[in-house]
Amino acid sequence: MTVAFTPVVAPFDFQDIVPYLNEILAAQRERELAAKPASTDFRVPLAGGEDIQGKAFFADLQEWIEETALYYIDHMQADSSGLYDGIDCDVVTGNDIPNYTLASWRAVAGLPSDGWRRAQTWVPDPVAPDYNVDPVFLAGGRMEAGDIRGPWLLDDLQKALTALKWTRATSFPILVKNSATVGSVVEERRLARKRNEPCAVSRAFAIAIWDAKAGLADWTQSIGSFPSAYAFFYTVTGDWNILRGRSSHEATLIWDEIPHSSDFYFCAAGPPFMVPPTVVAEERFFDGDGLGITDGKLKYEQTFAEDTVATRLSDVYGDIDESPAEAFPWDCSDDDRVQIGWHLIRPQFVFKWVFTTSD
Repeated sequence: MTVAFTPVVAPFDFQDIVPYLNEILAAQRERELAAKPASTDFRVPLAGGEDIQGKAFFADLQEWIEETALYYIDHMQADSSGLYDGIDCDVVTGNDIPNYTLASWRAVAGLPSDGWRRAQTWVPDPVAPDYNVDPVFLAGGRMEAGDIRGPWLLDDLQKALTALKWTRATSFPILVKNSATVGSVVEERRLARKRNEPCAVSRAFAIAIWDAKAGLADWTQSIGSFPSAYAFFYTVTGDWNILRGRSSHEATLIWDEIPHSSDFYFCAAGPPFMVPPTVVAEERFFDGDGLGITDGKLKYEQTFAEDTVATRLSDVYGDIDESPAEAFPWDCSDDDRVQIGWHLIRPQFVFKWVFTTSD
C-alpha cells in the first residue's frame, strides 16, 4: 500500500524538518534498492547530532537522486494501459523502452528544467505566505553555500522521488548495474537439413525429415547466441535448413522487500544470419505463425500480478511444431538465397513498484 508524502505547507519552521527528511530518506532507500538490489548506497533515518545545517547533506541527497533517476524508465511514455507494446526497438543498439534522461525526469517530476530550486532571499508574505512565490529563486542546481534551507527543498525532493516508479531488466547490457538480471531458462532447437540437391528436391527432403520427428518431444537443449524464440529457413543453391527455437526467461535478483507487478516483452526481428550475408541474398521478416509481431517493434507478451518475489519466470515462447517450410510463403520459385521468418530477442521485464511513499 502506498501513502502520500507528508505535504509541506506554510508557514514552515526548519526545526520541524526531521520527520519530513526521515520520510524522504526511507523513500530514497526503497528506490535505490529497487534499481540496484545489491546496493548499500542509501541513507538511514537521521540520528541525533547529524549535521543537516550545511549544504553537504542536501547537495549529496540531490546528487544521489539525479544519478538514480537515470536507472528508471519513463513511465509517461507508456500507453494508456501502461504498456510499451509496439514501440520501435533496435536489436543492435538496444534502444526501445526509454530510460529517463535528466531532462525527461525533471519534466515528469515537475521540477524546473535547470534543476533544483535555490534561493538566498526569502521574505514570506505576512498575510498569505507562499514558499513557491515569496523566495527569489536563483538558477537551478544542487544546494550551495548561502542557500536557504526552505520548504521548497523538501517539496522538490518529494516530487523527484515520486517520478521514480518503474525499472527494467534485460538480457542485454543496459544503463543500470547491479540490477535484476534476465537469463534464458530453456533454449531449444529443432533442425531439418538437406544439402547440395536441386531446390525442390532438397525442400521436400527437409520437410520429410521434419515430419518424421516425434513432434514437440523432439526438441533438444541448445545454447545459442539468441535466447529467444525464432524460426527460419534459407537456401544456398538448394541447401535447405528448417529451424525453430523456443525459450523461457527468468528475472532473478529482484528486490523483494516491497511488492511489484511486472510486464514481459520481446523485440521482434527477422531471422538471424546463420551464414555470411554474401551467401544469403535477402533476409525477409515474416510472421508466418500469426503471433502479431512486427519487424523492429517491441512485443508485449505477459503480465505478472503484484507480488513480493525475487524471481519472475516467463511462459515458453516459440513452442510451435509446424514446419516453417510449409507455414511460410516461400518455395523455390523466386530466389535461391533467402532467409525468411521471425526472431524474438532482447527479452526484458518491466517492474512496476509499489513504493511505501509516493504522491
